[in-house]
Amino acid sequence: MLNKLLRLERPLGILDLETSGLNANSDRIIQIALTIHYPDRDPIAWCSLVNPGIPITNQGSHKITDGDVADAPTFKVIAPALAPKMINIDLSGHNAEKFDVPFLKAEMIRAGVVWDWKGHVIDTLVICRLKNAHTLENSFKHYVDPKGFEGSHDAGNDVSAT
Repeated sequence: MLNKLLRLERPLGILDLETSGLNANSDRIIQIALTIHYPDRDPIAWCSLVNPGIPITNQGSHKITDGDVADAPTFKVIAPALAPKMINIDLSGHNAEKFDVPFLKAEMIRAGVVWDWKGHVIDTLVICRLKNAHTLENSFKHYVDPKGFEGSHDAGNDVSAT
């Protein structure tokens, strides 16, 4: 569907992360969701909780607890399979340029995985700010459904809304 709407020439990954805090150097990913839209086939969606190996200190925007991620794989376990799927794609997400992509790069480095990504970023937050809407929820209400959507700050729900 998105491949026809945008006339994709290469895959476009819609990405969202939830993290243990806001600093990519010291905090960790605790949930990652990615839907890759392809020019010539159906999209593939994936979402996983991630055990950060450190306490979750940023619970203001999401509801994920230390207990929720206790049995989840670490990013170091996920990264070797994830990185090759994200090489030749462009990425989109809400605040992806300043938050999600730098966070993902920092996690790949910590995991010891080479992620030689050189794609483009389509940041919906930048687009929204141009239109005076500053949240994913406001953008969704404005462009998709005036009733909004439930479950924001869950990476899977945020990717679907994006």
